[in-house]
Amino acid sequence: METERFFAELASRMEEARQKDRMTYQHFFAELEPRLDTARALESELDRHLARRFNVLDYVRTDELGLSNILADLLDPRGPHGQGTFFLERFVEGLGERVFRPDLGTGRISVAVEKVIPSNRRIDVYVQSGNGNLAWCLAIENKPYAGDQENQVNDYLKFLKDEYGERFVLIYLSPKGEGPSNWSIRKEELGKWKGRLAILPYCTADSDQDQDGKENQRDRFADFRLHYSLADWFEECRRSCEVDRLRWFLRDAEVFCQRTFGGPTMTTDSETKALRDYLLSNPEKNLPIARTVYKSWPPIRDEICRNFFDRLCRRVEIETKEAMSDFADDLHVAQRYWGVRKWTDCFWLYRMSWRPYGEKHSPSKGRTAICMEVEEKSPNGWLYGVVCPKSQDSLSQSDKKRRVHLIEKLHAELGAGTKSTVWPWWKYVDQRYGNWDYLVADLYRECDQGDRGEVMNYFVDLLVETAKKVIPIINEIEGDKA
Repeated sequence: METERFFAELASRMEEARQKDRMTYQHFFAELEPRLDTARALESELDRHLARRFNVLDYVRTDELGLSNILADLLDPRGPHGQGTFFLERFVEGLGERVFRPDLGTGRISVAVEKVIPSNRRIDVYVQSGNGNLAWCLAIENKPYAGDQENQVNDYLKFLKDEYGERFVLIYLSPKGEGPSNWSIRKEELGKWKGRLAILPYCTADSDQDQDGKENQRDRFADFRLHYSLADWFEECRRSCEVDRLRWFLRDAEVFCQRTFGGPTMTTDSETKALRDYLLSNPEKNLPIARTVYKSWPPIRDEICRNFFDRLCRRVEIETKEAMSDFADDLHVAQRYWGVRKWTDCFWLYRMSWRPYGEKHSPSKGRTAICMEVEEKSPNGWLYGVVCPKSQDSLSQSDKKRRVHLIEKLHAELGAGTKSTVWPWWKYVDQRYGNWDYLVADLYRECDQGDRGEVMNYFVDLLVETAKKVIPIINEIEGDKA
């Protein structure tokens, strides 16, 4: 009897504690919500007058070549900006003291995009000046989205050394300061390029951001990574520039780097201030609750996103088979949602009658596939396109010709997109739908209302329409009758 009484009293006390916690949380959010509503109303009014969310880079080409053209124009002393060496000087100053810094007064400076060098390689941005012993080069290998090719960085460095001796620097421009792969330059080769190779991030990663377990890679490139970012350069140029039109553009470019490569902030400035003021109005009570909410968010978010992703994949499979009934018996779907880091959440649509590439353990059974994948964690950074299980660099000559044909047909049919060694064509989804962190409430509501809604319909229409265009192309090039 004593044992039964003990557990009965314990259960009663636990229920009282849970009820007290529920009331505390309800009170917390009841007081917070009107403050956030006020902050959002303020943001809306500011946007009406200042259009702060408008960004010109949302309307221009921001693939690798487009971004390289922007960099080249700003770095060119004779560029249309009319500021002479102003932007180039700020860029060189940002290189610091550890790498070669060219003397901008040694001669006529020229800038080229996609400079062709031996072996038909192309350096994305090529700034050079001078002749003979005074000649120098500042080269930029722009890697916002795609991976390296075999020996790519190593070949660039050898070419630059042959041309300029010690008077050059190769800037490896990557999203958050990632270094080139071992495929591009072996780690044993890195040491001899100190001072001639520098890694510049588009936007420096936050200290608390997940680095996907790449501790060894960060250590290996520590001596090459600049304590500076492209976003920092845009900001510094903007602050020093006296031309309004240029300042506006530089601000948009800075925000683009932060938003695309640095990870967007969860709230607006006004919301952040309102939340901060509320939390600190009663820190003993409010801060522990905020921490509990913060710790609870990832599993709740991932449960909702996983459910939405599963339902999305089912709808895409059903509607693609309905739209392409002639191929329905040989349309297969594979999916994976782990919700932990980049590249782990994926959807593949493929046919077994397509040419296998021997990669039996790939989700698409070694076949080319229509794919949607997340580039960042959260999940954030959804992209879609056509992916192949085998890199173009490792294909036989006949398969390389087939891949080139596939790339040409896809870009002709689908329009402007990006390509890499494994993606013949890909593109980011619309910015409004690219970060599910922001859309969790919408995702939950749409699942609760029968898998119909703006977000679900956008992704279903996007993937089904892409499949309708892509499947006949892959049938022609990689089908069993090709």
